[in-house]
Amino acid sequence: IKNLTSLTKLDISDSGLFEEGTKYMSEVIQNLTSLTDLNISHIGADSDGALYLKETMKTLPSLKILNVSDNFLNSDGVKYLCEGIKSCRLLEELYLATNRIDFDGIKYLSDCLKDFNSLTKLDLSDNHIEINGAKCLGEMFKSLLSLSELDLSSNRFGEDGIKYLCDGIKNLRLTNLDIGGNLIGVNGTKNLSDAIKDMITLKSLIISRNEIELDGAIYLSYGLKNLVSLEKLDVSMNRIGDIGAHYLRNRIKNVSSFTSLNIISGNELSMLSE
Repeated sequence: IKNLTSLTKLDISDSGLFEEGTKYMSEVIQNLTSLTDLNISHIGADSDGALYLKETMKTLPSLKILNVSDNFLNSDGVKYLCEGIKSCRLLEELYLATNRIDFDGIKYLSDCLKDFNSLTKLDLSDNHIEINGAKCLGEMFKSLLSLSELDLSSNRFGEDGIKYLCDGIKNLRLTNLDIGGNLIGVNGTKNLSDAIKDMITLKSLIISRNEIELDGAIYLSYGLKNLVSLEKLDVSMNRIGDIGAHYLRNRIKNVSSFTSLNIISGNELSMLSE
């Protein structure tokens, strides 16, 4: 494929390249300077492989979509990748899910992306970002005003981490937000509700597996009051009980665009409530 210099989309995901294969693949891709969409998810790339990817990114100035999810980059790998991504000034979508990224990696990423005004989609799900990483992201989000879709699920933020995130998220015009599996609790749900209460663009909100319980459900219902574009809400696995479910159902029942509610699983509802 190295001679296909006009190629704009390349998907080599799930190919099991690992380090040696990533090296050769990177050399080939460097000739494909017209690429706008590159999917290299689940290829077995680690931090050493990211060194080769760094050089590849430098040759792709037209790249708009990059998927590097489900690899083993760790923080060092993210550092190398970011050194290359700095050349991709047109980047619109970046997927880095499941890469063992911790605070150090998020710091590299935040420094790299803070001026990427074209970025609309970011997936950092299933990493190890935690509280300190959340603080970095919160600052980064203040400058990424074009973001519309954000997946931060399964990152161990807790209620303190979500507070930092909300400081950055509150000024965005998101359409999709997944904050599931972060154990943000009641207080974290209150902060999130305050952050999204005027986000009239929001269409999909996933807040499952967060231990929000009844009080969190009540806070969330207040946060949903003005979300006139909402289509999907997932509050499963939160132990909100019948009363919490009633608050949420009552809040969304008059939203004409609403089509999907995931509320039954893991919420200790009675048969009548279900």
